[in-house]
Amino acid sequence: MTRLSVILILASSSLTKPSLAQDCQFRLYGTISDGEKQILPGATVMIRELGKGVVANEKGNFEFTGLCPGNYTIVASFVGYQQLEQTIALNSSQEINPELVEDDLILGDVTVEGERQKFDNSAIASTLSHEDLEGVQTRTLGEILSQVAGVSTLQTGPTIFKPVIHGMHSHRLMILNNGINIEGQQWGIEHAPEIDPFIASEISVIKGAAAVRYGADAIGGVVVIDPPSIHSTESFGGELNLGYMTNGSVGITSLTVENGTESGLGWRLQGTIKRGGDFQTPNYNLTNTGVKEYNFTGAIGWEEENKGLELYVSSFNSELGILRGAHIGNLTDLAEAIGRTEPFFIEDFSYDINNPRQQVSHHLLKFKAFADAGNLGRVTAQYGFQYNQRKEFDVRRAGRSGLPALSLELITNSLDVSLDHQLDANMVGALGISGSFKDNENVPGTGIRPIIPDYERGTIGVYLVEKYVTGNWSLDAGLRFDHQTLNVFTFDAQNDLIKPGFSFNNISASLGGDLIVSDRVTLSTNIGRSVRPPHPFELFSQGLHTGTGSIEEGLLIDGGQVAAIPSSGNIRSEESWKWSSTLKVNTNKVHIDLTTYYNLIDNFVFLSPKETRLTIRGAFPVFQYSQTDAVFTGVDFEFDMDLTEKLSLHSHSSLIWAKDQTRDSYLTFIPAQTFDNSLDYDLGEVGKFKNIEVSLSLLNVLQQNRAPRVVPISELETSTSNDVFDFIPAPEGYNLVNLDFGFKVPAFKDKELSFRMGIENIFNTSYRDYMNRLKYYADDIGRNFSFSLKYDFHAH
Repeated sequence: MTRLSVILILASSSLTKPSLAQDCQFRLYGTISDGEKQILPGATVMIRELGKGVVANEKGNFEFTGLCPGNYTIVASFVGYQQLEQTIALNSSQEINPELVEDDLILGDVTVEGERQKFDNSAIASTLSHEDLEGVQTRTLGEILSQVAGVSTLQTGPTIFKPVIHGMHSHRLMILNNGINIEGQQWGIEHAPEIDPFIASEISVIKGAAAVRYGADAIGGVVVIDPPSIHSTESFGGELNLGYMTNGSVGITSLTVENGTESGLGWRLQGTIKRGGDFQTPNYNLTNTGVKEYNFTGAIGWEEENKGLELYVSSFNSELGILRGAHIGNLTDLAEAIGRTEPFFIEDFSYDINNPRQQVSHHLLKFKAFADAGNLGRVTAQYGFQYNQRKEFDVRRAGRSGLPALSLELITNSLDVSLDHQLDANMVGALGISGSFKDNENVPGTGIRPIIPDYERGTIGVYLVEKYVTGNWSLDAGLRFDHQTLNVFTFDAQNDLIKPGFSFNNISASLGGDLIVSDRVTLSTNIGRSVRPPHPFELFSQGLHTGTGSIEEGLLIDGGQVAAIPSSGNIRSEESWKWSSTLKVNTNKVHIDLTTYYNLIDNFVFLSPKETRLTIRGAFPVFQYSQTDAVFTGVDFEFDMDLTEKLSLHSHSSLIWAKDQTRDSYLTFIPAQTFDNSLDYDLGEVGKFKNIEVSLSLLNVLQQNRAPRVVPISELETSTSNDVFDFIPAPEGYNLVNLDFGFKVPAFKDKELSFRMGIENIFNTSYRDYMNRLKYYADDIGRNFSFSLKYDFHAH
């Protein structure tokens, strides 16, 4: 809290400095329209530096008065259109006439956490722009998202990272790839999202209960992956990205080519290859942690006036090694392995990926059509087909090492229809219906009872979100109803096939508002109710989860067998009430973004250690799913300050407190308090080199002192009380110093080369992160040099 106090004092002192006398009588005015010169009444225009916004009147006109001379960023947005930003130098009264381009992805226009248009610039919905992503797309999606305050990662070794938003992850987060919710086997802690970061031109993070617009799987938040518009260029172009990381000797190549025409037809092809070997800690090799990845996307679309079509396909394929030292042969060795300074198995560096390992492929097909329906608004229909295949290979001690221990196929069909409408100059909203059907099957032939059963799950939901904007305030509200059916195919204690069925009806709602307090201060607040029925894996998982080296058992599993099956009414769904508020302060030199939240979740489902168990496949810790009433509170804080014309300070902090209210104890795998501070120096241009930037950062992660009590394996009996515990104490906190350097240089006529180099963990610090599932067995990685080169051959 000392850091926070110092930052707030600095910010308040800068806000109270008297401004120099200026002629602040200028006007900025104009008319906002689309590319067809159709006026857009109700569109919003903001001056980012002032935090000041207005709404266009019925003639599409807007006006700002009393403006001082200076450079300003103008942000214009409207439902159904891409947000437009332009910078102006205001030296006198000036007229500008923004023209907005229709958006291929309508869902971004009325953003839900709560259902606010992007114009409010709320911290609850944070965006990583194309510039933010440049040079970091060689990382995994989870690592990239950790740049956002309030977002951390849950990892399994050095290659598997799952995003965590305000303590929520896996099936509580929805990840949208070009408008389609990615449906994979997200139940596993080591099951990372099947996303190639190179497809994105922008990534938005909606922190909070976004279930009204998106459904129950968005109870914890939404990650929106936006590729660039396929109509953004009318000539052939693209970009080539090359990357290399010394730790793991990881090489990455990604190529994008695209073309558009004046007739409205456009296409894009993109592919990525990634190959890496064993990663290293400061003191030893992490044996069998290599990675292979081959990805492809393609899109073709057509737009004419107020209608359009789009076809999009993607294929993600990866093979990942799991730390060999996480699979132990007997209980004695397991007790010794957990908490050791080094893993049992350490071999020389290799690109080989042996067992234990996982192979994952995800294929997606999307078809979308939209058309304006006169005064009703815009109708959008979107169909998605997904095929996900996951194979996990164990270290077999009785032969048959070529067979997977787990082989799952998941097929998902989805259909979404929405009407984005504007009722009058002050009110916009959306009415929609969405449905999906999932068929999950275990592929026979593994010789082992699957960890999760076959199941079929169908969902259908209807929603309505509306937003009223007037003057310097707005009010938004949303309501959603979902019906879900679940049919499971599993085995009872007598090994007989049983087919339990369940159905759930849920209502979600939200209410929020935004207030422009002054030219420099804005305030947003939102309260939402979300409901999520338990997933089949939370109910019925039973057996060895190869990827984590542990046995996992569901809510309806007792002693490794299916217990009595309750009726639907006796299965408790998670119910979340979340209140979020955001304060934003903007001056010429200081930007402050403070978000606080309180999330009360009844019947919260979580995974915690239970016991150890010796099986024919080795000795493993047992983790059990449980339910409790939990509360999550936290603060996200971002602070940016220009110290000089070229030197700036950037700081973001993520503080979270979570508690098991039923047991009056703490929950497992809750992120520790984190502070990330950097000094950035902008050298500008030197000769032919431009955008020369140097950044020095310090990542400070405190020890998680709100972790469950410790019960060492050596003292653990085959049965324990119902208390939550862990096998080892939370690791000590750590500090990592990182350096980043980049520049751009002209190449080949009007083309451009961008180069970035980074050094992570400069001092080669040994540490273990509390959110790393393999912290029981090994340290995190040591020093890493990374290099990236981008050749942009778009026409400029």
